[in-house]
Amino acid sequence: NQVISRLVYIQLRHEVITGTLNVNDETCLRLAALTFQENFGEPNERNHQVGFIPPGRMFEYISTRILPKYTPAEWEQLIFQHHTEVYKDFVRRSVEFVPQREYCKTCRESSMGMFGSKIWSVKQTTMPSMPESVLLGIHESGISVYNSKTRISLVKFELRSLSKWGFKPSSSFWFRLKPTK
Repeated sequence: NQVISRLVYIQLRHEVITGTLNVNDETCLRLAALTFQENFGEPNERNHQVGFIPPGRMFEYISTRILPKYTPAEWEQLIFQHHTEVYKDFVRRSVEFVPQREYCKTCRESSMGMFGSKIWSVKQTTMPSMPESVLLGIHESGISVYNSKTRISLVKFELRSLSKWGFKPSSSFWFRLKPTK
């Protein structure tokens, strides 16, 4: 369904550029190139030159988590390079190039396990080996705990390993694991 695909694409773009969905810098540039392709079509050296993307709009392409690493002009040059590379790769492989679909696929493959998760910032008090402030992700296969700074998965609990879970609005969330055999 094209409408659902478009909505998923828009949601993923938001999650990437706000830093909610964690992707590495190289993947972020690939996603920026795919967004640029979606917005402006195939590479055009005559039109796509530094200054084409207004400096104040760079946040629409690059995650706020890494935006300070380069100037807007440097980001724009990197986006143009990746845009050309991504486009040429699709042409070389003679594959139908649908930027939105490729964006979603890239997110699914590169999100460090956070794709499809609802994430909350929480204070955990039961696992002494972990930081007090963590991210809790609930997804179709279970619960994951992520480092709140790096967003790297610290531990994952599959749904089948949970015996019970619950919450008190605005105060706590808890879960209990089944005894191991």
